[in-house]
Amino acid sequence: MTHFPPSAVHERRRVILRWVGIALSSLMVLTVLTVFVLILRTERAHDEAKCPFVKVGEKSFSGGRVVEEQRSCVPELEERRYLLERTGKPPFEFARRRIGGKFLRENRYSWSLAEDARKRLRLRVLVDGKVSSEYREEDAVAK
Repeated sequence: MTHFPPSAVHERRRVILRWVGIALSSLMVLTVLTVFVLILRTERAHDEAKCPFVKVGEKSFSGGRVVEEQRSCVPELEERRYLLERTGKPPFEFARRRIGGKFLRENRYSWSLAEDARKRLRLRVLVDGKVSSEYREEDAVAK
């Protein structure tokens, strides 16, 4: 078996492909690190001690009420929290949702309550009249 030395074109192509692979891998690592930093920044901003919730509304139902609270800890993002207060029971967090500020400013956001046959609540978050999220009381209690 004879061995031929690689041609100059083959060597150049191999070197170019190696540097393209290194560049793409570096870009992927940079993207992952950027996403990680943005997640850390957002989560640190939403610390209860630094950025508390403020009551913005409530809705009553036959067995109590749901209180809606909001906070805006980073620009263009609001967090909504819904506390369920049943008569004779301690209140607990029923649901929490982060939503873009533009939906709130343009009155495109709303929420509604409904009870099922077992008197368990269902909270629906609507954006532009369509269901964006749905929370059920049995899921919140199971947490």
